Amino acid sequence: MIEFIDDKTPLNRANMMGIQGFISKKYESKEDGSIVVTNANGEVLTYNFGENISEKFEGEKTITKTYLFGTDGTVEEVIS
Repeated sequence: MIEFIDDKTPLNRANMMGIQGFISKKYESKEDGSIVVTNANGEVLTYNFGENISEKFEGEKTITKTYLFGTDGTVEEVIS
């Protein structure tokens, strides 16, 4: 692993482990059926289930992925 001189570089060991899924998280099931996941960095991932499914990540930036289910059996992923 490369050691970085600049402590402000976001590619450190903790973040590299986080990319691989090794970061503390808290899961909450909400009454509306959604699931909210908050990680150790305070970033929030919300899963909503309805006619379509969506994932909304809120961190430094907000990104939403929506799964659109077609009547012909297709599934489309839309990033916004």
